[in-house]
Amino acid sequence: MDAVFFSLRMETVRKECVIFAMGIRESGNYEILGFYMNPVENHIAYRNVLMDIHERGVEEPLEGIDPPTC
Repeated sequence: MDAVFFSLRMETVRKECVIFAMGIRESGNYEILGFYMNPVENHIAYRNVLMDIHERGVEEPLEGIDPPTC
């Protein structure tokens, strides 16, 4: 999961956080699990994303974290 901020024009122009979740199947194929718009990027927003993915049937994911390269 990661988040990107986009400038959106509705009634005014403001930045909105879009969290995207992507999975990789055991076969190596990528799968987009969802895009979620939030006014802020925080732990509550990520928790809500994980809860939604779980409610839609993703069970026991294997989590991998790729450390940033500097």
